Amino acid sequence: MKATIQKQRGISFSDKCVVYVDDGLSSLIDREYFSKHGVYQASFKSKAWNKVKNAVSKLIAESLRQVFVDDYKISFSSKAGCKCGCSPGYVVKRHGTYEQRSLEYKDVWVNVEVSAEELEAFDSKWRPIFEKEYAKEVEQEKEKVQNFTLA
Repeated sequence: MKATIQKQRGISFSDKCVVYVDDGLSSLIDREYFSKHGVYQASFKSKAWNKVKNAVSKLIAESLRQVFVDDYKISFSSKAGCKCGCSPGYVVKRHGTYEQRSLEYKDVWVNVEVSAEELEAFDSKWRPIFEKEYAKEVEQEKEKVQNFTLA
């Protein structure tokens, strides 16, 4: 994966900046896992979906190390840009004393290029895990509903 900065905005004197990422891997899992299997319609929180989403977040955070090479802590937050959750992104924080922690920009947009081989490797590893675990979750939910209606 190759990360490149597309745009930067706002001078920041804080110890963090928010990074918004455009990448092909998130699009793949949203289309092929979330939408295709109807995770958005489930009446339960899917642990299988969370595993896949966390794996993607870790890979993207590692690719951001190409841009933020110093001693930075990089983590995904669904509320990175706004506390209501409308602006998910990665929070980048620098370690060290206050003077050393100041980052130049508050908001950064990064494009992460994912090769076809990287997409295929991710998909071949995670699709069988997701499909097996998600099917199990759906069955467990059906059993719960059935047991509830019988009681």
